[in-house]
Order: sequence, then C-alpha cells, then structure tokens
Amino acid sequence: MPSFSEKRIALRRQRGLSQEQLGAELGVSRQTVSKWEGGQSCPDFQRLVLLSDFFELSLDELVRDPAALRRDPPDGL
Repeated sequence: MPSFSEKRIALRRQRGLSQEQLGAELGVSRQTVSKWEGGQSCPDFQRLVLLSDFFELSLDELVRDPAALRRDPPDGL
C-alpha cells in the first residue's frame, strides 16, 4: 500500500510533471511540493482540494488507502 507521499509522487510522475510544474499549477513552490513528497509537511485543506481536482480524484481517493475505500461502512451508517 503506497503512503500518501508515494501516491502523490506517482500521480505527478504519471502526468509527466516536475515538482516545479505541479507547484505552479497549485500556486506553491517546488520546495513545498518536495516537502509534501518527502513527508516533511502535508498540504493544507485548500491545496488538497486543488490536488484532487487537478488529478481528477475524490478527496477520499487522494488521501485514503484504496483498500479502506472498499470496506463496508460500519453498522448503522
């Protein structure tokens, strides 16, 4: 299961983007993207929404483990 950081790296690379190019799309620096991908920091909520829109994923798909998305909801929900 890829970590959140690994997932973001893979998504960026699938699009053929550099950290600088992704940063420009999101209005952040290359260094910020590098810190996200290195696990030194995490995007704020606004940037998570931009990332999910950019990669055409729901927030759940972007931040959660794919196996967790397939689980049945707890009883009563």
